Amino acid sequence: MKKTKVLQFIHGFSMGGAETLVKEYCLKLNKEKYDLSVLCFHRYGTPYEKILEEAGIRVTYASDYIKDYDRIAHKYPGRLFMLWKRFLFLKGQLKREAPDVLHFHMALSVYVLLAGLDKNVKMLRTVHSEPKKRWNNSPGRRIDFYATKRLVKKYHLQFITLHDSMRKEVNEMFGVNDSLVLNNGIDFSKFETAQPKEVVREREGIPKDAYVIGHVGRFNALKNHGFIVEIFSEIYKKNPNAFLLLVGNGSLREQTEIQLKQLGLENRYKILSNRTDIPDLMNCMDKFLFPSKYEGLGIVLIEAQKIGLECIISSVVPDAAIVSNLIKKVDLRESAEVWAEEIVNFSVDHVTYQKIEEWDMKQVVLRLEEIYAM
Repeated sequence: MKKTKVLQFIHGFSMGGAETLVKEYCLKLNKEKYDLSVLCFHRYGTPYEKILEEAGIRVTYASDYIKDYDRIAHKYPGRLFMLWKRFLFLKGQLKREAPDVLHFHMALSVYVLLAGLDKNVKMLRTVHSEPKKRWNNSPGRRIDFYATKRLVKKYHLQFITLHDSMRKEVNEMFGVNDSLVLNNGIDFSKFETAQPKEVVREREGIPKDAYVIGHVGRFNALKNHGFIVEIFSEIYKKNPNAFLLLVGNGSLREQTEIQLKQLGLENRYKILSNRTDIPDLMNCMDKFLFPSKYEGLGIVLIEAQKIGLECIISSVVPDAAIVSNLIKKVDLRESAEVWAEEIVNFSVDHVTYQKIEEWDMKQVVLRLEEIYAM
């Protein structure tokens, strides 16, 4: 039986939510049915890259084929030259791959549009963030919007969205009626076999009697780390055993550490980056704090609920991410003091779940395979 050639196209594997999803797709797609490959801008040097390599997944990084990529990628005028060289390489690679199914993620529509692929290619784009904010908040993203509209017209591009309200919004924005909903999914087996709290705390140097407030997410404005620190400062005033565990990396990490030290909290926090043992780390937390300014979904909330954590989240997080009674929503207009009170007081005696089995990555990938065959 001839295998279907599937190409996943994404910026790279920097260990965010979208990157985690693509990594799981690559690992779990049926290799007897699919000839799978991945195309990326550049290497980040993360564990995800090593995991895919060890699994025998073929990943092409444009940076490997462009001389001095890392040296000139962020400098003018070299950056403009690099962008042009990258475009030419990616255009050629898309043509060389000649996939039957092209599944791309993030703002890559311009590259796909100008690649000149065969009109019979099945083209899918997963929308990972809130559509109106994704396509309306910068000139570059507006360009991506118009390129995406052209792909809809030329290739009948189909959208995969994370929940029903996102599907309706995408349909309205692009004048289509065939957008799909597919849960992000998590690997349940890893959360069911997580290391005990005491073991993880000893391993990571976290006091065994600490009251650990945790967060998992990239250090950027969206995730609201500055407010996380303010909230934690208020919790620490009430409970000197409070300890903040932040898991992630990003441009605002240094600024967050400066803020913590300015508040005298330099011995009451730990930041862990590029980790693949998220279930273990979540299992050593006492509460999960998630005051995002907006979210397409917030897959880490599904993970936190699966592990059994009580979660205090911003009211803008989509209801689709709520699969248990472990969630307490708080308005971002409330003060850090109010958030701290909610965190300290929120408690669930008996955990109940609603359709959490629909987030099992095994089931999600089976549904993805059905979509590829449609």
